[in-house]
Amino acid sequence: MIRPISLFLLTCFFLAEYKSFENVQAYGIWAIVLLCIAPVITVLIAPRVLQIKYGIELLTFLVLILWCIAMFLFAWMPYVRTVVGENTIADEVIIVLPVVLSLSLLWWLSSPIKNRFAWVSHRLRVDVLLLFVPMFVLWGTRDVVRNYASGEVAQDAMFIALIVLIVFSPVMIRYILSVRQMEDKALERALQEVGLRSGVKNPSVFVWNTHNRLMNAFAIGIILRPKTIILTDALITNLTQKELLAVAGHEFAHHKYSHLVFLFLAMFCALNWSDYLLQALNVNLVSGYVQIAQLICIIVTYILVSRLFESQADAYAVVDISKASGSEKVTSEAVQYMSSSLSALAFAGNISVERNDLLHRSIQERQQHLDTLIDCPIGQLPINRKVKWLKIGVVFFLVLGIVV
Repeated sequence: MIRPISLFLLTCFFLAEYKSFENVQAYGIWAIVLLCIAPVITVLIAPRVLQIKYGIELLTFLVLILWCIAMFLFAWMPYVRTVVGENTIADEVIIVLPVVLSLSLLWWLSSPIKNRFAWVSHRLRVDVLLLFVPMFVLWGTRDVVRNYASGEVAQDAMFIALIVLIVFSPVMIRYILSVRQMEDKALERALQEVGLRSGVKNPSVFVWNTHNRLMNAFAIGIILRPKTIILTDALITNLTQKELLAVAGHEFAHHKYSHLVFLFLAMFCALNWSDYLLQALNVNLVSGYVQIAQLICIIVTYILVSRLFESQADAYAVVDISKASGSEKVTSEAVQYMSSSLSALAFAGNISVERNDLLHRSIQERQQHLDTLIDCPIGQLPINRKVKWLKIGVVFFLVLGIVV
């Protein structure tokens, strides 16, 4: 799960790599002034702005924009690197630190719970650390590689670091989010049975304490065991057991069908074949604009493939409930449980069922898709055929890329 704030920060970080300045020292001083002003402005105007509708969003936007201006107009990134150098992870940490401190101050002032420290800790883990901790690991590896290796050895080292990061990501995510064991052991066993029916051995279920602020669920440990799903406290509080079982079926479907593996492979195919195309057109691959275009290509691939996989996960959830009831066809009751869980998510999050989500589509579209599955034979779901051909295509282009 990637939050908008962390995605915005990472995107700005990536784009700023291609920005050049002539007088870094002079610009950098103004960047420091601007970044010092950000928390002062937050403290001064927060009492009034937080009282209006969308006040917290406006202040968050202000903090992010001030950091963005420091990055793109006042050379904050190159200024930091002229001071601390580029061979340690310290430069990346210092570049991001001002905006993180300003956001932490804002979250402290706007905390919806009495324990302000707990709220700031929660927001930091979700909105910053969940994405930036693995990025810091990769950046640190890159800095070490730059000092001791070059060429193909450096590329191999970075690839190995990425694989290791993916393999150990479940442990990292559990540590960052500070998840815990379920207290309701009967419910835990029922959810684990869903995992067992999906073919997952030794499935694990954990609870993420969000102070009842977030309703979400996701799967981790998809590449290697243990296969785990994480449910938020608000999800467990607001859904019935039948709805929770439907959500669990959706998440365990990601394990069953190895969705994350094929998602990475599809993105790699998009990158690899865009290289072939650009080389055939004699385009300079080192150009910043070309790399940005390739990034957009990878993101589009990510969105399209994710939508297909999410539809298959929805379908498996209703299949699992139908099979558990002894039916060989998708039942209306199974569809109702999954649809009602989606409606509960929309209601609790104050989200319109018509609002389009890039990775999942709108809740209304997902519910309409589920309705089309009623009375469909379990072994003949159209979405499964689509995903099957997608996987065949990914493998084909991977092999073709190696041969070519």
